[in-house]
Amino acid sequence: MSEVLAFALGLSAIGWAGAGIAGVYALGRVPLLPPLPAPPPRLPRVSVIVPARDEAERIAGTLARLLAQQHVELEIVVVDDRSRDATAAIVERAAAADQRARLERAAMDGARGDTAAADNAPCGADSAQRVKLVRVTELPPGWLGKSHACERGARSSSGEWLLFTDGDIFLAPDVLARALAHAAREEADHIVLAPSVEGQSFAARAATAAFGATMLPLLAAANADRKGAGIGIGAFNLVKKSAWEAVGGHQQLKLEVVDDIGLGILLAREGFRTRACFAAHEVAADWARRLRDVPRALEKNMFAQLDYSLPKALVASLAAILFGLAPFAGLAAGLCAEGWTARAGWLAFGAMFCTIPASVKGARITGSGLWPALASPLFFFALPWAMLNSTFKTLARGGVRWRDTFHPLAELRAGRLR
Repeated sequence: MSEVLAFALGLSAIGWAGAGIAGVYALGRVPLLPPLPAPPPRLPRVSVIVPARDEAERIAGTLARLLAQQHVELEIVVVDDRSRDATAAIVERAAAADQRARLERAAMDGARGDTAAADNAPCGADSAQRVKLVRVTELPPGWLGKSHACERGARSSSGEWLLFTDGDIFLAPDVLARALAHAAREEADHIVLAPSVEGQSFAARAATAAFGATMLPLLAAANADRKGAGIGIGAFNLVKKSAWEAVGGHQQLKLEVVDDIGLGILLAREGFRTRACFAAHEVAADWARRLRDVPRALEKNMFAQLDYSLPKALVASLAAILFGLAPFAGLAAGLCAEGWTARAGWLAFGAMFCTIPASVKGARITGSGLWPALASPLFFFALPWAMLNSTFKTLARGGVRWRDTFHPLAELRAGRLR
């Protein structure tokens, strides 16, 4: 029995050490978004697609941040997805105010004879209105609300590039221009930016760091142009419109809960080039402020990523639980056992901390804090917790309830991306 335990602890040590090495390797292949060249290059027109449902409290701030984007010709398409609050009215007021301010600024520039100001403006004053509202009053059968809103918004857009983003994301004023310039340098069709997460407790930041480590290999694989290595992040999914149209838009993602990654997979399958970068605090999301919010935030996603398969979910959760508990079993073996079992135990416990160098480096890049990064191995349990919570909540409900619309599990399984 002791030999079996020693062998299992040895495998755990190898696994944790391998995860640490893979994390450092992946971080070396996911750069920080480069600065904008000077002088700024002429960039293509971009349409920002913002699905919004009952976002009256946040949509005005979101639009203000987007309208402040510099060095890029911009169109913002807000898709009001069956909102019951004042979302649409706020968008219309913001659109009118922006148009009025631009006309007034153009008149002042004309009165001064300042043609350079018009030439350097992010969007010409005589062009179409920058903020556009698309109303969805009814969700068609066989669609998730967000996927349908993305499809409607993109089909109504006029930009050469599309930015799919959420309604509560902070973007620094030059981040969109920098992403477009990076796409031009890399000859990429798709740019993904990994955001920082703001306002979290210590435990939530540590758990997010542990969870984020599982995404690093996917980001690195996309940058290495590995065949079929698709990735996407809902906070910042920037894609060339011609590439989006070539993969059929969001038609294949009608019932895909994890639509951001699904879009990346579709693009990779068709040979389009993705580049992933860290954006530090220049792209920031408000996500899972407390530890107990982490499994809630992933409730609709985790089981979907396991193809709604109970055997896959149980095996993955059990493997994650054993992987997470093995270092502590190793500590107990190191303290209580003798010989090879004790040595393997200490090795298994120490190997857990092999992931810390990658976590610390990631914390420096994203500014998420040193101490949560050091503690992140201790919060690995959040991953199986999120898997099991998502699995059993989805099974108990018989499907997913998303923004007041229920989608049966059979429908989601039939419509998942294959």
